[in-house]
Amino acid sequence: MKTKFYFRLVMLFAALPLVTACEKDETPAIDKPDAQTQLATPVVTVNVDRDAQTIIASWPAVKNADNYHYKISGDETVYETGETRLELQPYSKFEEGSHSIMV
Repeated sequence: MKTKFYFRLVMLFAALPLVTACEKDETPAIDKPDAQTQLATPVVTVNVDRDAQTIIASWPAVKNADNYHYKISGDETVYETGETRLELQPYSKFEEGSHSIMV
């Protein structure tokens, strides 16, 4: 009987460090920005090169911008570029009238 008691006591002391080791550790902080940075809206300039039959859209670089998304009127697709200039060829695919390029 004493042997069973001592065996249980030894097993209890052996398991005690395991129980304390299973406590939940604090989750390390992840560097997340507190708020998103509002970027400036670029002003797009459009030129038509009739000799090369090209429409050239350009804009000044926006501070903190990694890339730009743009959409051309008549096309619902949103495109992405890292450049600050677009060359649209041939411009004959654009019907007469007004068009817009949103960046």
